[in-house]
Amino acid sequence: MQRLVVLFSLVSLGYFVGSFSNPQILHLRIIRFILAVATGVSLSSGGAVLQTVFLNPLAEPYIVGITGGALTGYSIVILMGFYSFTLLSTGAFLGAITVILGIYAFSTRKGVLDLRSLLLGGVVFNFFSYSSVLLVMTLKRQGIERILYLLWGSFGVVLSERELVFSVSGITIMFLIFFIFLYYHRAFDALSLGEDEAYSVGVDVNFMRKLTFVLTSISTAILISIVGAIGFVGLISPHIAKMMGYRNHSGILVVSTLSGTIILLLADMISRYLFPIEFPVGVITSLIGVPFFFYILTKNGS
Repeated sequence: MQRLVVLFSLVSLGYFVGSFSNPQILHLRIIRFILAVATGVSLSSGGAVLQTVFLNPLAEPYIVGITGGALTGYSIVILMGFYSFTLLSTGAFLGAITVILGIYAFSTRKGVLDLRSLLLGGVVFNFFSYSSVLLVMTLKRQGIERILYLLWGSFGVVLSERELVFSVSGITIMFLIFFIFLYYHRAFDALSLGEDEAYSVGVDVNFMRKLTFVLTSISTAILISIVGAIGFVGLISPHIAKMMGYRNHSGILVVSTLSGTIILLLADMISRYLFPIEFPVGVITSLIGVPFFFYILTKNGS
């Protein structure tokens, strides 16, 4: 943990190199830094609890259709001819929430959340959403760049005063959700042992599943509406925490958010410094995440 904190401090310091002499650049870097930290907290904590609830090492926040809903809502706003950040972000958020509620209703049988139906509904809708995005890119070519950055995510968001209030409110909710997960760390410890063990120590498994699904969905929907979709961080960072020997969720949640934030800060630095144009952050995290995905797939044998 101490080494990770030191690494985070060094990466954070390196992130601001060259910006202290220019107040405008420093202001933009601070906004990017806050967005990166909030993204790390949201995706990493979401991935950690989803992997526990699903008992699946490959689970991460985007598998339940949240990305698809956000993309569809975003695309509808562009089709209507609107391009302001506020309207596009609102469309993405409303699209994600609508899909979340629909898939949740589809996956609930007699008050019990069916995890298989949940995963299937999310995967199917994500496929549908990418078709809608391709349709919008064909019909509204002036919106292509915006959609590409939504698909892959970027911290280079230029915010007006009103948009800044919207973003700060969303980030506050994301941090609040992280602390709720941290509050229930003992329940997640029990769930990691299996349903029977969790029931035996008094954990309401169905409640914890619903809580995890709803809060993770809200946090990810807010995130996508602000910075776009950034994949694989929620998959990688919980495994880093477990590789470091953490087994209880109080440690897993904190360490995974730290490692996820470090990954995002480094990815943002790479996207800005190593290429002639600024690459979306999600492209860098995908280049890291795909080999890691196959490593986890091979390690678990299925």
